[in-house]
Amino acid sequence: MQVVAEKDIKRNDSLELNYGCLSNDLFLLDYGFVITANPYDCVELRYDGALLDAASMAAGLSSPSFSSPAPWQQEILAQLKFDGKDRDLKVLVSLLSQKWLP
Repeated sequence: MQVVAEKDIKRNDSLELNYGCLSNDLFLLDYGFVITANPYDCVELRYDGALLDAASMAAGLSSPSFSSPAPWQQEILAQLKFDGKDRDLKVLVSLLSQKWLP
């Protein structure tokens, strides 16, 4: 990789590089740092009822019901687009604003 300056740089001048609009997990994995107030930081959640049932049983729960949720739980899952015909198994949560992103 080669970085070319568009103007003269004096000794002790600060340099800034734009790494792009990435979440902190990518910054940490790719570049070894995180940004404290990163507006692009988010957490990806995925709903898999069978996997959650298996994890619950491994943790000692006797009868988990993630793969067959109650009607009120199905309504919440549908609002998060985890269930129904427009099903999306993933949702992003912005850590800075703590809002659900579509």
